[in-house]
Amino acid sequence: MRLAKPLFLLAALGTQHVAAQKGCCSAWFKAPEGAIVKDFGSITYTPAFPKGKGVHFIWSGLENRNGSFVFQTVLASASGEGTGNKTWTAAIGDYHEFKSNPTRRGDSFGNELLLGDDDEPNGHMVGEWVVQPGAEGKAMGDEGQNNTATIDINGKDPLTNFIFEIELQQGATWNFGPQTWTRIFMEVNSTDTTWCTKPTLGQHKFKYSMSDPHIEVGEGSDSSMCIIDYLTFDAP
Repeated sequence: MRLAKPLFLLAALGTQHVAAQKGCCSAWFKAPEGAIVKDFGSITYTPAFPKGKGVHFIWSGLENRNGSFVFQTVLASASGEGTGNKTWTAAIGDYHEFKSNPTRRGDSFGNELLLGDDDEPNGHMVGEWVVQPGAEGKAMGDEGQNNTATIDINGKDPLTNFIFEIELQQGATWNFGPQTWTRIFMEVNSTDTTWCTKPTLGQHKFKYSMSDPHIEVGEGSDSSMCIIDYLTFDAP
């Protein structure tokens, strides 16, 4: 029996080449020992464009225990200082390949990363995202957009970590205000109900707030699903 996910409108999903963390802030939820990720989804919103130099990444994704592989959905700022690009890009993928679309301030960016689906075996992760325009995008005549990506995880260590992160590169700073993920769901193949009580923070401590997690185990299921209404990175 599959657990029912909370209903939400998927936002952006793409594939983005993002290097390992260079600075700032991350929050992790780790599957119980011996368990793996089955499903992961959330919604976030495109913030105002950052001031100053550098490259900014706002992402959520899945990683294996040793950190050698990640599958993520990303909001990325300009591709480098001096490019003149003032548009965030929504994307999905792993470290090596990506699919991406432009997005504007206030757009919703929803995504789901699923271990297999009706058409794919468990040796694949299937990602889907949808961007829906906010007030600024609607005023510009933007329409909703979506993208999908499938990656082969055969031969790779199982994905076990759920990650939310603001990543800063090339001297960038977190100066665009709080960032919130909403309607979060995280599913693992374990009936343990203690693994999502609170996140583990990365090496850079920061201020965050989070709704009380709710965890469900379906009748006759071998899986548990953690549901969190919101997780906000408040300030560095």
